[in-house]
Amino acid sequence: MNPLKMLLYPAMLFFASSAIAQPPQQAVPNQPFSALHVMTITAAQEKSYKAAIEGINGIIARAGCSTCGYHLYKISDAAQGGRNYVQISNWPSRDVYTKIHASKEFQAAYKQHANVIDPIFKSEDYYRITEVKTGK
Repeated sequence: MNPLKMLLYPAMLFFASSAIAQPPQQAVPNQPFSALHVMTITAAQEKSYKAAIEGINGIIARAGCSTCGYHLYKISDAAQGGRNYVQISNWPSRDVYTKIHASKEFQAAYKQHANVIDPIFKSEDYYRITEVKTGK
């Protein structure tokens, strides 16, 4: 099994949910968490997707969470299942996540870029993950 799948498999069992339709609030962890999108982005989609994320990150920062923005990473071994990007965002709490995603500004930005985002999210794998603390 490839290392990315080995890393993500435990998270898939416990934190998997749909990214297209927002899950009920109780599905959002009530503690700091990260949202992880594993997706396929074509070369033709890359520039417009990065522009969409840049715009949405600006809205998230203006909403008061400059550390919550989306970070896009290219998978170096894209042959593994066809997925070639990982997007990660870090959220300090359920309340911050819910407030920002429900805001008129965020919703308007998402709607503005839906033609770019939705085709990518349609086939993504999405997880909300929480840190498992280990002792020292």
